[in-house]
Amino acid sequence: MSSKLKISIVGYGAFGKLMARVLSRNFDVSVYSRSLKPDGKDKYAHFVSLENLKESDMIIFSVPVQFLEDAIKSLKKNAKVPDSTYILDVSSVKEYPMKIMKKYFPNNPRLGTHPIFGPQSYKKYGLKGSKIVLCNDNFAKKDYLAIKRFLENKLGLKVIEKSAREHDKEMALVQGITHFIGRALAEMNIKDFDTGTFSYKHLIELKDLLKDDSWELFETIQNFNKHTVKERERLVKILDMLNKKLQK
Repeated sequence: MSSKLKISIVGYGAFGKLMARVLSRNFDVSVYSRSLKPDGKDKYAHFVSLENLKESDMIIFSVPVQFLEDAIKSLKKNAKVPDSTYILDVSSVKEYPMKIMKKYFPNNPRLGTHPIFGPQSYKKYGLKGSKIVLCNDNFAKKDYLAIKRFLENKLGLKVIEKSAREHDKEMALVQGITHFIGRALAEMNIKDFDTGTFSYKHLIELKDLLKDDSWELFETIQNFNKHTVKERERLVKILDMLNKKLQK
């Protein structure tokens, strides 16, 4: 991937900020945020208007998936994006956003990505060895391989290739159930004790790792992956069954 590539990030939440920080080391990175403006304190963000996004070589949508379609509609209304512009997203689910991107950018190269790390895990573990899932829709082989090489060789990420359906079915358990339990533990506000077992300390770690995630991210994981909904309902039924069994 050429260092002259102009990358624009739509959305400047916690993950958008992390992307700008990482990608600005290698590329010309711009940011569009509907709610945030430059304050002179963010050295990674060059803020631009929606209209300026038409000059991008690559546009990465980093908004909660429930707002993705509205963000794309606003972009289409304000800027004529060429068919050559690469369109990507970084959502925690893949079937829904890839369907939306195809609907509005039918002629553009499209790639669904899911970085399986975030600002909290980045602070604790760094980037090297972290995982990212790629769901290629219609990228040309040479362009797809260039992105894959950059992620592996420059950023040190482990690339996992999946279809959108494969991704969402696996993430229903890997991420959906994990975040559901982690959020419940945070709501319980469980504390660490000197009597804590290894198992209990793992629960504390899970709570601490996920407690700062936004409600929007939690909602995305839970409600915009149809497979997660089914697994969550199954878990709740099993917990209820166990509770009733103990009451006999």
